[in-house]
Amino acid sequence: MSEVANPGVLRDITDSAVSSSWRERIRIHPAADLFPPMSEAELAAATRTSESTVSGALAEPAVPSGTPERVTGRDGKSYPAKTPSTRKPKAGAAPAQGRARAIMGLSVILCQELRNTLEDLVRILGDERRQIAALPLEKGVALARGYLLAFDINLNDLRPDGCAQ
Repeated sequence: MSEVANPGVLRDITDSAVSSSWRERIRIHPAADLFPPMSEAELAAATRTSESTVSGALAEPAVPSGTPERVTGRDGKSYPAKTPSTRKPKAGAAPAQGRARAIMGLSVILCQELRNTLEDLVRILGDERRQIAALPLEKGVALARGYLLAFDINLNDLRPDGCAQ
């Protein structure tokens, strides 16, 4: 098992033979620990669907439990089933879903606990300072402007008292 700096981060994929839960096989970003799992009611509200739809979707396995030995074709004949593909899934598909879920969870918790969540985000961004500094200057400036606009802050607000221009 590979060690990680944050004990909240889940085990590396090398433990997959021992573990049965995907959460124990796939490494998750530490920020995910800030967002507790959503209840069925919260998921229904966030996705604008009914709780019964969410319950049904969660009850279905994401992947069928096995491949049948034989299948029936359109012509009505029985054929041996194909073996599952050994190709790797497209890169970016699963992380994109995880990112979308994290953003959805963040928006929910921002509505519920704005001040504490913003303080947590400041700490997370501070921990990622080296990566943020590696962004191109134009991108960093655009992001900073976006944050200032979101907080309704201008340059005069940032100047010490008595230094307004």
